[in-house]
Amino acid sequence: MMSEDKKLKPCPFCGAIPSLEYIGNAHTPKRAVHISCSTVGCTVEIRVAAVRNNQEWCERHAIDKWNARHTPPQIPQATRERYEEYKQLRELSNYYGEKQKSKMFMQEIRKVLADFGLDIEDNKQT
Repeated sequence: MMSEDKKLKPCPFCGAIPSLEYIGNAHTPKRAVHISCSTVGCTVEIRVAAVRNNQEWCERHAIDKWNARHTPPQIPQATRERYEEYKQLRELSNYYGEKQKSKMFMQEIRKVLADFGLDIEDNKQT
């Protein structure tokens, strides 16, 4: 029943081929489409159900949800380079005991990463 233009992508976690199950039909009060990973132990699944819409609607929405993938934000190269500089400065700073410079640079890096919705862990040394 799956249309040719709507193909299922592999499981986003293990890469296995998913299984698609139709629940109900045009003569039942509820209709649903259940998509799940076929790998034993992988618990990824999506179910779309409807009372007023037909099976094709459920199928289209379930496939769209299954195929949707989160794209993490890309960190610009300049930010990555500055973070590497920060790590080197921090190592030197800790070595020479100049913790004040390291803290100021850390605050600057946190501000840049915060612009991208990211955070870094501060491994404080006592």
